[in-house]
Amino acid sequence: MYQINKQFNLKTIFKNYKLESILFGLWSLKEKLQPIQVACTTTIAIEFCSPGSYDDSISHIAEEKLLKLVRKATQFCLEDNTICKDSSVNKIFYTLFSLMANQFNLISNYNYDFARALLLYKIIPEEIGTKKNKLDLPSLFEKDKGYSIEDYLRVCFIASAAINGSGRFNDNYFIGVESITDSIKFDTMNKILSELSVSAIHYRRERRRINLTNSFKYHPLFMYPIIRPWSKIPIHSKQKRYLSPLPNLIGHKAHFGLYHHFLTKYHTKFTSFFGKEIFECYVEKTLNSCRFDENLFDEDDIKEKYKIPEGVKIPDFLFINGNNGIIVECKAAVLPLGIYTSGNVKDFKSTVEKIYIGVNQTANFETYALEKSLFHVTKWMRLVITYEMLWGMSSDILSDILITDFKKENEAKKFKEEYKGVLILSISQLDDIQQFVTKNCSLLSILNEVSNKNNFLDVIRKLSAETGRTFADSHLFKYTEEITDNLLH
Repeated sequence: MYQINKQFNLKTIFKNYKLESILFGLWSLKEKLQPIQVACTTTIAIEFCSPGSYDDSISHIAEEKLLKLVRKATQFCLEDNTICKDSSVNKIFYTLFSLMANQFNLISNYNYDFARALLLYKIIPEEIGTKKNKLDLPSLFEKDKGYSIEDYLRVCFIASAAINGSGRFNDNYFIGVESITDSIKFDTMNKILSELSVSAIHYRRERRRINLTNSFKYHPLFMYPIIRPWSKIPIHSKQKRYLSPLPNLIGHKAHFGLYHHFLTKYHTKFTSFFGKEIFECYVEKTLNSCRFDENLFDEDDIKEKYKIPEGVKIPDFLFINGNNGIIVECKAAVLPLGIYTSGNVKDFKSTVEKIYIGVNQTANFETYALEKSLFHVTKWMRLVITYEMLWGMSSDILSDILITDFKKENEAKKFKEEYKGVLILSISQLDDIQQFVTKNCSLLSILNEVSNKNNFLDVIRKLSAETGRTFADSHLFKYTEEITDNLLH
């Protein structure tokens, strides 16, 4: 009853404001608000604000008044703790875990996202070539969608840049883009934008469909990062306006939208190919960008140099400098969509299983390598690289609960013991590190700092302040330039 009364009070307050005014106001305060505050307020605004009409002009809301609305909306969403009804799990932990997965991950660096997507789904597949029983991802995507991966990424990039710059855009903006580029026509742009955006009414229905019992906790911003404030304007018309209170999520959608398209369409045929061929190739490119005096050995190199017995899994890579080495295992693990959309933490079981295998494999190889003095290394670091950042697995406290709930007693005990000596990073985190690696600041030294301090963001902020290096120093920078340079012909 308490939550129902609070919901009624919120409705009474928010219905006095136009949706477009709230969304534009949230964008205007993007430097002052946390992403979680923007996400919660967006959810409440879509549900209760007046949708307005096409002829309305945006009525700007005073900052003090908007901040009060933000506080009320955020408090309501975070207080709604009906997140977990299963008494067999740690409710406090999973409330926190789902909050992290759904909200903290709203922070996204769109420059990295676009470059990474181009590499993973266009450049690397073309480098690999069409082999027997392999997937030609660029050709398949164009066949499925009717437009190319390059066009998809360019439209996403243009939309992201437009909203980052001015908070909104309309169809006229893309009609103008059509006049200066030969590669993308308005019909193609309109089709791609329809995949990125939803009307306010559709958005509201989608949240309820995904999570009927707790629709204020979860909303599909990851699937639909752009909002069209009205529902009565047909998708093929040229009168649509677009807003995104968290525009960096457009880059996130551009990147992971490709992954989920191929996963939905081609299932395990895609994931097995992607994990072994494409993801490992991407990690190898990143590690090569971190090399100065170090040597990088892949699985074939290790087999050629040593006869490794059965039962000892050869890692994907060894990164060696003198007596020190890094055992690198790639696991293209992601957070299942159920984590984002419905708070179904049980969907995380398959992800935990992948991490368990990676941790176990690196631990076994380290034991064998030390016994046999492989490569004359006396000290190894164990590193598991995942595709997506796995909230919870990077914290000893949280991972302990995940391991206990998803593994049998003997496996959980073994997992916890081996987990103590491993570092789990996503490929995005490895990319973040790469831009700071120099001859005088090695990959191993940075990883040691991350491992010792156990706070990745603090280490990155410190390196950024000390070196002044930015995305322009990243190995990914040239791929973003490739996207933007090809816009104009």
